[in-house]
Amino acid sequence: MSSQKIKVISSDNCMFYVDKDVVEESKTIMGIIEEQSVAKDTITLPQVTGEDLSKVILYLEKHFEVRKSDKRGDGVEEDLKAWDVNFIKANIDTIDDLILAAHHLNIESLLSLTGEATMRLGWRMGPCFDNPLWNCLYPVEEDDPLWKWMFTVEEKERWEKQQEAFE
Repeated sequence: MSSQKIKVISSDNCMFYVDKDVVEESKTIMGIIEEQSVAKDTITLPQVTGEDLSKVILYLEKHFEVRKSDKRGDGVEEDLKAWDVNFIKANIDTIDDLILAAHHLNIESLLSLTGEATMRLGWRMGPCFDNPLWNCLYPVEEDDPLWKWMFTVEEKERWEKQQEAFE
């Protein structure tokens, strides 16, 4: 049985019809739903653009699909991680927009994913003294799928040499 559809309107008046169950990961949207009367099924988000909202909804739909899947443990988590890596492959401006949307909508998992991707993009820009995004460096595990996307072998070797200078 499908759940109740909610109309979500972005700051640029793009309309999306989404299952209520899909958006339950957004504490902001769920708070608005709880505050509104039962008759209302429209939510306006004046701080999120249509482009960003479409990406957030795509993310929420995929995570909802996996969360409600009966196939837990059959590589589903690994598939979701791979999907997340492909989802977050974007330029810094797009990731920043997604961070703002995730923050405004209070979606912790998306905020964590976008924050991690921003950190890795900042890392790619160089060591802390010539990197405009970060003032320090953070460790990364080599088996992390984002590591393979964010760094070439040469960049990884350069980073390791730079780390030796700080030891």
